Amino acid sequence: MAVRFGRGQVDIGVNLNRSPLNQRGYRTEGGEAPLRETLAQVMLSRLKIDQPKPTVVIDPCCGSGTILIEACMRLSQIAPQRFRASSQLSRWTGLEKISWTELVANERLQEQEPSTRFFGFDINSDAVERARANIERAGLSQWITVDVAAIDDLTPENFALSEADHVWILANPPYGTRLSRHEDLAQLYRILGERCKAFSHAHLGLITSEKEWIQAVGLRSDKKWEMQAGEMRLNIGKFTLGLNPVMTQEHDASEPPEEISPLLNRLTKNLRLRSKLLKKNETNCFRLYDSDLPEYNVVIDQYADYLHIQEYRPPKTVDSKRANDRRQLIRQWVPKHLGIALKHVVYKERFRQSGNSQYERNAEPLCVAVGENGMHFEVNLTTYTDVGLFLDHRPLRRWLLESCRGLRVLNLFCYTGALSIAAAKGLARSVTSIDMSKTYLTWAHRHFEINGLNPKHYQFIRANVLEWLTENPEPQFDLIILDPPTFSNTKSTEQTLDIQRDHSALIDACLQWLAPNGLMYFSNNFKGFTLDESVSERCIVKDLTRASIDLDFDRRAPHFLFKISPKTDNESV
Repeated sequence: MAVRFGRGQVDIGVNLNRSPLNQRGYRTEGGEAPLRETLAQVMLSRLKIDQPKPTVVIDPCCGSGTILIEACMRLSQIAPQRFRASSQLSRWTGLEKISWTELVANERLQEQEPSTRFFGFDINSDAVERARANIERAGLSQWITVDVAAIDDLTPENFALSEADHVWILANPPYGTRLSRHEDLAQLYRILGERCKAFSHAHLGLITSEKEWIQAVGLRSDKKWEMQAGEMRLNIGKFTLGLNPVMTQEHDASEPPEEISPLLNRLTKNLRLRSKLLKKNETNCFRLYDSDLPEYNVVIDQYADYLHIQEYRPPKTVDSKRANDRRQLIRQWVPKHLGIALKHVVYKERFRQSGNSQYERNAEPLCVAVGENGMHFEVNLTTYTDVGLFLDHRPLRRWLLESCRGLRVLNLFCYTGALSIAAAKGLARSVTSIDMSKTYLTWAHRHFEINGLNPKHYQFIRANVLEWLTENPEPQFDLIILDPPTFSNTKSTEQTLDIQRDHSALIDACLQWLAPNGLMYFSNNFKGFTLDESVSERCIVKDLTRASIDLDFDRRAPHFLFKISPKTDNESV
């Protein structure tokens, strides 16, 4: 039996093979880091290289020839298991009436002689010899040619291409974690991108372990995919080459102006520094840049394949024309540098007016799915001031995942329920989420659904938190999460909340709901916040602010976080 868990479902089947499907039979040796045949087919399927069929396929890092062989088989309609011997089939009795020989014969009738020319090369002569042997065993030597050459030899002239040729360049360059040093890899990918620019009516398809390398080629990707391969997360990128002259000049052929170079260099550095953080948290959403350079006063967040750029309105002392020029440079060069399509970039202008932050708003929602530590969230990049997920609370969500087993959890001012999701995924006994906003509660409800959590098993309450806390308090929660806004007033009541003024009374109200030995997390993002001394007199307080800030938010503390529990009678003495 074969059982597979994932995405909230279980697949159960019968495995009819006695050896893995990637073992086609033509490769007996692969080299230091061979690409599995099944992964090569996933890559080819995502890229849709057969729609339409290319006239030329080139692999400039061919290694043992896997991509070339699998591409040739796909375009020739050669069944991937054609070379599998019947002895490798399961001995399941249900197969006794099936003739493997007849099945193979029928499949061979579907095969077509390829009209595509296949070329591969590699700087490693041993790898080329292995590729030739594998191609020979696959019976494809007539159509696939491989030679020893360097990446610099990737030029249209070396393949006698005509204007009518439709070319696919497919590559599985070294990953870095398995083969090469970081600096060498960056140079390799840059050279690959530069050489590809010379091709017209062509596409480039890459498969590699890091998004960083997809971006390092310096080309705008049409589409990118992520997938899991064992313990390694792989990335596939698709690029269109040979754009029209106007687009080429605007996006690819020219070099960025010197003025924008410091920002682009900082983005590259930040991406490198954040790579371990992203792996550790299995996330594709993070803060990339936070006004690191005074002359570029913007905040850049990345959500999957989308950028969310907030541009601060400059003070009156800054020349407006110069500020506008820099804004245009950001909009032109940052997406290109990061390999993000222009249609995947959202800009918001952020400024202060009468004490309230104002944003440009777009009525049309742009919703993007993101992930973090096995949790799934939906962010809306356009409609609201905030997108629906506070990135800076990633550590708190991580702690809740690890520490909520069996607890009764209350999440006040729950927003879109991200902290509630972390508690529920952390196997909390119960989770109660309270917010005044119908929009946010609906969003939180949806978050439970996309995480495979039945909302009917959890409690969602629409209420004014300040009023709800004072209505018949019962000590029924083991953990309370209190993350209120800095300032709030409601149309339905005359009640207002000023977190600096009211936090002590608010904490006291929460403590009335805590069960014995319970605790609470209190967080807020008021920049000048100071915890009232009376709270420390009545409670055991641990300041977790520094510990609750990940690398992508370490330039300035975006919030304060305290772990609070009531003192016992002995501790109060």
